[in-house]
Amino acid sequence: MNITNKQILLREFKTSDAPNLVAIFQHIAVARYMGIPYPYTLEAAKESIEKYKWEQKKGKAFFFAVINKEDNKLIWYVWLNHICTTNLRWEIEYGIDQSYWWKWYWTEIVRKIVDFGFHMLHLNRIFWQVRAPNIASCKVLEKVWFLMEGRLRENVYDRYDKVRLDHIVYWLLKKEYY
Repeated sequence: MNITNKQILLREFKTSDAPNLVAIFQHIAVARYMGIPYPYTLEAAKESIEKYKWEQKKGKAFFFAVINKEDNKLIWYVWLNHICTTNLRWEIEYGIDQSYWWKWYWTEIVRKIVDFGFHMLHLNRIFWQVRAPNIASCKVLEKVWFLMEGRLRENVYDRYDKVRLDHIVYWLLKKEYY
């Protein structure tokens, strides 16, 4: 399944994406916000992609490789994860190549994934947990009409700074998006 516009393509991951996924997570700032081991290895990337494929086949999640059409480069991954089928709640997570952090892509990609969740999966609620220092992600979510519903104090451990961080929780209801 592909989602596209003029500048980007969201498609399923391929095993051949592993080196590019490693490149995204080689920046410590990206690894910090994602809570993944640093340095991120090629073997870890291949294992992650295989896990993504398995979870997608089982209907537990959707994982998209985000490709910049200008250079055909993997610049993001986006994960839409099953939380509760009965109540139609899913979580979004993403990782982005640090060289694309201040591009317009963020808001556009979040909108595409939200559209997919509400139109194709018929979800009622989508949520996102942001580590408190990640203000840029908070601003993107607010542009797409997510509302901050709470703050989970000291909810996650930052292994790099060796401190506990808050998670800021954002939700978006289908009826508020349209």
